[in-house]
Formats: sequence, C-alpha cells, structure tokens
Amino acid sequence: MSSSSSPAVAQHLLQKEVCFGLVQTKGVIRMGRCEVCGNEYDKAFQVILAGKTHVFDSFECAIHALAPTCSYCGVRIVGHGMEADGAFFCCAHCAEQKGVTELQDRAAGG
Repeated sequence: MSSSSSPAVAQHLLQKEVCFGLVQTKGVIRMGRCEVCGNEYDKAFQVILAGKTHVFDSFECAIHALAPTCSYCGVRIVGHGMEADGAFFCCAHCAEQKGVTELQDRAAGG
C-alpha cells in the first residue's frame, strides 16, 4: 500500500497500531522495509524485542536476525530450546557436548 492508495484506510490502521507493513515517516505513509533483506513489502510486520522494534518481510528474516544460536552446533533455535548458565542449546546432546549434563530432551520414563 502506498501513500496514494487509500490514505484514509492507511491512516486508520496506523492510528489503531495494526499497521502491519505500513510506516509513517514525516507524514508520509509507506510500506515497511525488512531490516535483513531490505525488501519493501505491504505485509511486513514488526517484532518488539527488549523494547526495540524490528521490521521484517518474512519469518525467515526475523529468525535470521533474532533467534538465538546453539552454543555448540550454531543452528538457529526456532523452538523453545534449552538454556544453562546463559548459553543456549538446541538439544540436550549439544548441551552435553559443552559439558552441561543436567538438561534432558525428555522427562524421565519417556
């Protein structure tokens, strides 16, 4: 959506903070630009993490920018992952490789 297509609707969405990919700068309403790939997209979205707002055009870019990486194998942790002493791990095996033995992938008896 550009500033010339339905500005009243765009302004309404901005006021309601459901703007998805719309950004208002100096009174001009434009599409959001992904901070990872630079794509301007009318369906861009915002993620607020630790008080900072990020704009992305896809979950792929959001994951690339924000998901923690496993301290052992380096994979992006998209699910819950595991954490010990400030280090993130994708699974108990990787944690064990770094000397963390108290984490488990399953509850006992599972």
